[in-house]
Formats: sequence, structure tokens, C-alpha cells
Amino acid sequence: MPKHQNSLFAEVRRQEISALVQKEGKITVNALCEKFSVSPATIRTDLKELESSGQLKRTHGGAIMIGNAGYELTSKEKVVQNIAAKAAIAKEAQRFVCAGDAIAVDTGTTGLELAKLLVSEGNLTVVTNDLETALFLEYNSDVNIMLLGGIVRKHFCCTLGSFVMEALDKIHIDTLFLATNGVSLEHGLSTPNVEVANIKRKLIQTSSRVVLLADKSKFQNNSFIYFASLEDIDVIISDADIGEKLKDTPNAGHIEFIHVDVE
Repeated sequence: MPKHQNSLFAEVRRQEISALVQKEGKITVNALCEKFSVSPATIRTDLKELESSGQLKRTHGGAIMIGNAGYELTSKEKVVQNIAAKAAIAKEAQRFVCAGDAIAVDTGTTGLELAKLLVSEGNLTVVTNDLETALFLEYNSDVNIMLLGGIVRKHFCCTLGSFVMEALDKIHIDTLFLATNGVSLEHGLSTPNVEVANIKRKLIQTSSRVVLLADKSKFQNNSFIYFASLEDIDVIISDADIGEKLKDTPNAGHIEFIHVDVE
């Protein structure tokens, strides 16, 4: 088959994929392979091209519609996203961990990467509502662990609810390592889930210092509900090149921005 004809078929297929995502909100690689009778490698190439042109956002195993503010990857899906960036961000964040402190590690895969670096710490208290972070530290470290008990959010490996909020009313945190689903320089930090947003707000309120851990995929994304403004953040660690933009952003001039290189 002539090369130009292959290109034509690919363009038609990509147009149909884009239309499907806009209609359904999300789609899987397996479903697209079955529909178009092509290999997973071909579909992944299609999705990469469509993401580059701003028509969709790739996820582990498929794609979602741009601007789908209520959609959130599960913990299993998140763990394979931007692995190198998360590890580099966590390594830089370790510098803000001081012996004798009570720190909070927010739920999420970057927080888990930070926990992996705390195995040599002894005189440290770690507060978290993330089940995987708590279990890792329990099995691999000597740090004191305070697991914020509550209702388990299925498929997200964390706890939610009034018990978590009540526990946070009774403690003080030296440094919070905060996660987010979206960062808008205009509007602040956001997440798809209301209960998660409430816990993040409470964590910020009880912490002396807030360190945001956010890879570049989080910037200029907007999820369903905002839980903090840039005024609430003391440090941002990211692989995104936003240092100059932060300087020109109202209420962000106080933020210490740390850019990490990803190998």
C-alpha cells in the first residue's frame, strides 16, 4: 500500500478517535484496537499525536477528554505516570525533612516516592492518610507513623471523612508535602473530589510550611474543586519550567520555586 494512503487512513482513524473521546469522555487502548483492528502500538502512536495537537489527554491504558475536570486516575494508574519526574521531585523534597519534625505526606504517588527516601530517618514523625505510604514506612523504616483513620476511598489507597478531619484538629505539622491534581497560576490548586479537597485544606491550615510536589502534567490543569490559592504555598518543587511565570503571578512572589532536571 502506498505510503500516502497509509497516512490518509491514519488521519481518518485519528479523527474518529478524537470524536469518540469527545463523545464518551474517555476511551481505552484495548477498545480502540478492537474497533479499528490495529495494534496497541499503532493506537498509542495515534493518542500521542492527538495529545500533541491538544485534542485529548493520554492516561495509562487510554485517553480522556481535555477539560474532564471530574475524572481522576486511580492509584494503580497514577503509579506508572511520570515516574522519573516524581522520583526527582521527591529527592529534592527530602532536603526539607528535618530530624525531630512532624511532617505530613499527602496521599499520592509522589508522596510515596518521598516515603521511600525516609527509610534512614529515625527521629521523625510522619502523618499521612495514604495507606501505601503508611505500610511502606511500617515495613521499611523506624519513623513514627500516624495514619489518619477514616473511610477508605476504594481504588485510591487513602482515607477520607470526619475522623480524618477531627484528628487533624488535634495536631500541628512542621512541614506538609502536598499533592494536587491541578495547578492554575490564576486560580490555585484543585482536585476532583470534594472530601479530598477538605482534607488538603485542613492539612494546609495545621502546617507551618507547605511544600507542593507537582510534576509538569499538573500545571494549567483545572480539576473540579479548588482547595488552595498560591498564597498558601511556601515552596514548589517541579520539573515544570515556571519560575519566571511565578514571579509575575499575583500572590506568588513569596514562593520558593525549585526546578528539578529529569534524566
